[in-house]
Amino acid sequence: MNEHGSRTWTEKERPSPTASRPPQDAKKRLRIALLLSSLWSILLAVFAYEGFFSDWEDTIARKQDLFPSESKSSQFALIVIDHIPADRPWPWPRLEYALCLRGLLAQLPQSVVFEVLLSEKGTKMSSFDQTFASLIRRINRVCFAADALLAEQQGEPLPAGATRLRGLPNIDYLTEYRSVIWPGATFVGDCPVGLANLEIPSGEVRSLPLVFRIQDALVPSLSLQAAAVFLGADLRQTTVRLGHAVILRDQQGKRIRTIPIDADGRTAVRYRHSPATIPRVDYDSYLVYANQAAHGEPTSDELPSFRGRQVWIGVTDGDIAPKLSTPVGKMTPVELHMQVARQIVEGEFIRPLPWYLSAALAFILCLWGTRLFVRLPPLWAVTIMGAVFAGAAGVSIASFLFLGLAFPLVTLFFSLLGAIICGTSVRLWNFPFSARKPPVGRSPIVVEVAPPVSPSGRSSEPIEAKPAYYPPGPAGQPPPLSPSLIRLQGALQRLEERRRRERSSGNNGLPGHP
Repeated sequence: MNEHGSRTWTEKERPSPTASRPPQDAKKRLRIALLLSSLWSILLAVFAYEGFFSDWEDTIARKQDLFPSESKSSQFALIVIDHIPADRPWPWPRLEYALCLRGLLAQLPQSVVFEVLLSEKGTKMSSFDQTFASLIRRINRVCFAADALLAEQQGEPLPAGATRLRGLPNIDYLTEYRSVIWPGATFVGDCPVGLANLEIPSGEVRSLPLVFRIQDALVPSLSLQAAAVFLGADLRQTTVRLGHAVILRDQQGKRIRTIPIDADGRTAVRYRHSPATIPRVDYDSYLVYANQAAHGEPTSDELPSFRGRQVWIGVTDGDIAPKLSTPVGKMTPVELHMQVARQIVEGEFIRPLPWYLSAALAFILCLWGTRLFVRLPPLWAVTIMGAVFAGAAGVSIASFLFLGLAFPLVTLFFSLLGAIICGTSVRLWNFPFSARKPPVGRSPIVVEVAPPVSPSGRSSEPIEAKPAYYPPGPAGQPPPLSPSLIRLQGALQRLEERRRRERSSGNNGLPGHP
């Protein structure tokens, strides 16, 4: 400590050069960690855009539905053809279905949907087409199934009266069908017709198409057509936005339903209700019941009431309609069509977040988690991030149960995992541009100052100031002086001059001096 209250350090007493650097190093490490987490988030955004996590996300979303509901449907009913007798080979003539429609007249159904393809021609098949057509006009709301074919020579062109949807944006990405198998023109008239193709990929059935491309036209599926009939929607007013939704509207243009679809025109099937929840009756049993009811005969069969319901007529015989795997068990094509129609009518959909929202959530969570992991102890940071993820999972379950909104939990999990990886790498790795090295070629400056001399002292020895020592540098080139050393030497010179003046003034006042 000198007389001005400043302290000079020896080499052993000098503090470590890194003592004042941790705040700067922490900022640099945080910037590096945020850079790494940004790169990780960009990778997750690419994965979300390409749908790499779609299967995992879909599996987790379906687990959130817990167990399928067993409540019976009050809107649908099914007449199943589950056995083909040997004396009535398949396909059946229109007379069989005319008998079924005649029995349904007294039941007053809301509408009738034929999942059976009624396109066969010939005397045996079409001999009762006029009777069949008259019954269709009396029921007034009958929907038929058609089939789409890839080859142009296998079927016929799309009829001029077929329902065409307005599609946005470009439909070139959809599979192009070239021809169709349409129900007979003698009875179909102006009745709505939908395509019954399923386009089932390998594995479980998780989605079904709602729209098909027939050359340059968009045609509705059987499920979409049946749901539109039940809801009273006008498909000519309906808008299809591929990758977003099918917007059902009525004749006045009022929106009825917004059905989420992907870029291929498919909607995710939400198996919230098991197939057993739809009331059903065997075809032959129903014919017997309808005949007895028409003649006023009592019956002991307890058949469901079809009043106000949409009645489907379809094949469930395993030799004709093979069963397909679903998350709730094996189901036939007619049951799958009814599942989609039911969820459209009831408004129960799986609404995944768009990929850009998933990428934004992952980016925010990854940056926040990385900053947390760098600034806090690892155990605390992991605990907080785990609590945040558990909260996100709880919100996802609640939103899926009540709104059908599925959060990208897999993407969020990988974003937090990336935050931990980026934070750990910054903590453990020695980055060359973040770690500071001690200066090479110079040793710490050592300044020795002699103790002050009182003004009354006799000593006339000047204060000796030893200059700073540097290791020898290149020959002929003196080492440069630092600004702090120059200021220190100037202060020492001024101190020495002041003490000389004090000694000279003291000597002038002593006896024996002039």
